[in-house]
Amino acid sequence: MRVQNPGRSCSAPTPAHFRAWVRAAAAGPVEVTVRLVGTAEGRRLNLAYRAKDSATNVLAFAYAPGLGDIVLCPAVIAREAREQGKTLERHYAHLTVHAILHLRGYDHVRRGIGLLTSGGDAPGMNAAIRAVVRTGIHHDLEVYGIMRGYQGMLEDDIFKMESRSVANIIQRGGTILKTARCKEFMEYEGRKKAYDNLHKRGIDGLVIIGGDGSFRGAQIFSNEFDIPCVGLPGTIDKDMAGTDITIGFDTAVNTAINAIDKIRDTMDAHDRLFIVEVMGRDAGYIALHSGIATGAENILIPETKTDIESIIASLT
Repeated sequence: MRVQNPGRSCSAPTPAHFRAWVRAAAAGPVEVTVRLVGTAEGRRLNLAYRAKDSATNVLAFAYAPGLGDIVLCPAVIAREAREQGKTLERHYAHLTVHAILHLRGYDHVRRGIGLLTSGGDAPGMNAAIRAVVRTGIHHDLEVYGIMRGYQGMLEDDIFKMESRSVANIIQRGGTILKTARCKEFMEYEGRKKAYDNLHKRGIDGLVIIGGDGSFRGAQIFSNEFDIPCVGLPGTIDKDMAGTDITIGFDTAVNTAINAIDKIRDTMDAHDRLFIVEVMGRDAGYIALHSGIATGAENILIPETKTDIESIIASLT
């Protein structure tokens, strides 16, 4: 085994370290050259052989069984080690073993994630779908769209998504994955059926875009079947703990403001008092934000008790 370090990277492990890692992963005699490169050379190689215009941590080139080259980029490896909270030596060991396994003929097992929208639709859901799909593909994940929320998971209405699946949707309202309520998912038998449909497709994680009810279902499902779930809060009500904003809230407030501005014209023309009701259920955020923005005389929200007599007094 040879180690080439033309840039004299002082942060790189010693040749003895590399030999120990190669022997541990090789399971037999090998002839390997380990080359440490700068970001410019790493970028050129990655562009030429993987069509990706950036330096990467490791590249493996196999020429015959037991014969190959390993290219490592110390600058990228150092950055990743810091970001991941690992020691440099540990990260170099991981990447060296990873490359040797590639030289032995092993390849990545692609992980699959499922993506669904559930509950009430909210403006911005399609933009979130697009972001999840393209980010997942960038990280070599297989992304599966699940139609009509948990209902589609039970009925196996699942399809593989590509970059073109989310083309020209970012400006559209609603959700291209549709949404529905699913009573069957509330029962264990229904959730088991949904898990079986995910398992047979190799889906081992879920991204759920929805509100509090959707997340409660995801938490139960995750606990029962040990499948990780990531929630993107999609609700105009902004009634989710742990987040300052939710997908759809800003658009809902601006829609209410536009409608109230038009109502004001008729109100002024007729010298009348108008009462405007907005959505939000048990959360008064839409009423509060739109009321402040439009100069409402009184804003009634469910978080505070409404005193009718005080309101009448304030208007007289």
